[in-house]
Amino acid sequence: MTNFIHLETKYLEVYKNEYLSTAFQREKFEFDSIPTNCIFDKTLPGLGATYSEIEAKRNSIIIEPNIPVIDGKVNSHKNLLGVYEGCSGVKIKNYLLNHKIEHKKILCTPEGYLKVKRIAEKNGTNIYENYFLLFDECEKITQDVDYREQISLPINDFFFSK
Repeated sequence: MTNFIHLETKYLEVYKNEYLSTAFQREKFEFDSIPTNCIFDKTLPGLGATYSEIEAKRNSIIIEPNIPVIDGKVNSHKNLLGVYEGCSGVKIKNYLLNHKIEHKKILCTPEGYLKVKRIAEKNGTNIYENYFLLFDECEKITQDVDYREQISLPINDFFFSK
């Protein structure tokens, strides 16, 4: 038997020279950012979807398809943690347990997500209850899965986490 998930379609008008965060505020979205449990389909790049999540007043794990995007955002915003090959488990643990950072923002590759998940579980952090998951540029999964087998691993967590 196959289970289907039905998502309600909502439209959000973004005016010329406006970022999504402004449109979210105008429409009174919770957290002034992307709603939970949705697939956010935007046609135009550069509207600030990832930026709105970095600024959202909640903990977030943002999965990015490649390292230069992560490095660019980590270098231009404070209190972000970039996780990909070479990021130590100790660094992730220290970030997760740092009480001075009110809203934690972890940017990681799909492969790095598994490391974050494992270390969070080991240290008593429930990412399903305490973190918003943004899978940025999700079209890259279908484009890159032939040579990056692990790129699709976070999908089950995205759709089926409790």
